[in-house]
Amino acid sequence: MSFFHTHHRNGLKKKAFPAEDATSLTERIPLVAMLEEDERQRLYRDMNVFLEEKQFEGCAGLTITREMELAVASQACLLILNIETDYFPGCESILIYPSGFSSYESRPIGRGLVMESEVARIGESWGQGTVILSWDAIRRDIAGLTGRNVVLHEFAHQLDQSDGASDGWPTPMAPEVEAMWLEIMAPAFKTHVASAEKGKHTTIPAYGAKKPAEFYAVFTELFFEQPQSLFNDHRKIYEVLSAYYCQDPRSRVHATGARH
Repeated sequence: MSFFHTHHRNGLKKKAFPAEDATSLTERIPLVAMLEEDERQRLYRDMNVFLEEKQFEGCAGLTITREMELAVASQACLLILNIETDYFPGCESILIYPSGFSSYESRPIGRGLVMESEVARIGESWGQGTVILSWDAIRRDIAGLTGRNVVLHEFAHQLDQSDGASDGWPTPMAPEVEAMWLEIMAPAFKTHVASAEKGKHTTIPAYGAKKPAEFYAVFTELFFEQPQSLFNDHRKIYEVLSAYYCQDPRSRVHATGARH
């Protein structure tokens, strides 16, 4: 990063965050409302950078509003609140559809053949350039802490993809966290896949068995949205995510008396 880019970012971090935006966030976004005041101030500084550097674009006739920008920026920046990152460098633009959208998925079917099919999605993260989201899904997610959050999910993928691979290994990661990740996440993923293949009921969404990248993204949703339940059911996974994100969402839930 150039000196001038760093200097510009530092200026953005010092810029006052609009009071009306801060009020809107604490009233509308539970994940922001539960933060301590010093955490919120750090979040606002990161949001100033995020909102300046990312391009928002409405699709299928949708007009981008400030509410949409704040909803995405606040939850994306929550992921990097306490870790050193380059503000999701793989994401230059954020496309928002009014509701779900269609995408094409390719999968091998044997003998060198590949089947391409159209699938309905509410979010998608590309390795370079773009995150795509559904506004209906975003609004649904911020209405309550259900354990589903498309913004957290897709920007977790951005952290995962920042080294060029979508493998369930987000970066940057401290050496001591790497050791925890290897010990805990890989075996847990294999166990979840085995349970899903046998049709066993599990508290982890079945989608997490698709591949390690989805396993990590699904657990990120649960870590921030339902931290107490995750701690109760999968304590080791909670602990490794807490070590990676340098956050303890359980403490916020206990401090505010919120459920989950």
